[in-house]
Amino acid sequence: MASQLTNMIKSPIIKIVNSYYEIKSTNYIKEKFNIEYKEDKKEKIYFDKIQIRNLSFSYKNNIIFKKANIDFLKNKKYLIVGKSGEGKSTLMKILLKELPYEGSIKINKELKDISFSSLYDLIVPVFQKTIIFNDSIDFNIKLNEKSKNNLLDIVKEKTEIKSFQSNRLIEENHKNFSTGQMQRIQLARAFYRKRNIFILDEAFSSIDYENQLKIEKELTKINATIINISHRITEKIVDLYDYVIFVENNKLNLFGIDEAKKKLEENGFYEKDNI
Repeated sequence: MASQLTNMIKSPIIKIVNSYYEIKSTNYIKEKFNIEYKEDKKEKIYFDKIQIRNLSFSYKNNIIFKKANIDFLKNKKYLIVGKSGEGKSTLMKILLKELPYEGSIKINKELKDISFSSLYDLIVPVFQKTIIFNDSIDFNIKLNEKSKNNLLDIVKEKTEIKSFQSNRLIEENHKNFSTGQMQRIQLARAFYRKRNIFILDEAFSSIDYENQLKIEKELTKINATIINISHRITEKIVDLYDYVIFVENNKLNLFGIDEAKKKLEENGFYEKDNI
């Protein structure tokens, strides 16, 4: 069982330990999976915006971005949309320093010069594929961090998992939890960390629409910059955001909400609003 679990998640764990959610300080995980972690230089980065200028990126001779420009401002909420293959997830990976790029990305200083430790003091990423441990729900939210007053109860309520038993164990292969439930636990983990920037990539893909709308309303109330890549788009969801960014024609095109709604409808992005 231990061998199977280790083989299944060791690769993403190594990535996580490097900085995600500050798991690098969690001895439980290091010891359980026999992971070595090399510290990098950590410094406090002042954040007022992410400034992208002349961003270019190609993959296997396919141009994804060509001199794209955009600013993500402090505490503003951005919905990222676009057709499959246009580069939405690529943008997230670039912002998380997972892919090389040409051009300039600055978070007060050039992204290439910011250490992973410093970057993940600013950013909390939430992926479509969840990383969940065979442990209690509370452990999977806190990851051995000390309790922060009543924050655990608050984030459970915000992510619609308050009815889950705190000490309920998540079994091997997560067979006693649905994918949507695990995504909600992962979102609670992100809420618990309180970063300046939330970057989400299809983080609601397996969550039913009613719960998605409730959680997304809470997400967009946070005093943080929200960058959310999503395929499930309704008018009620769009209304929660300040801007919509269309990833198209190798560019990042920013629209206000009223103009974005027209473009979303014209391009067939809207799903039927069932609530």
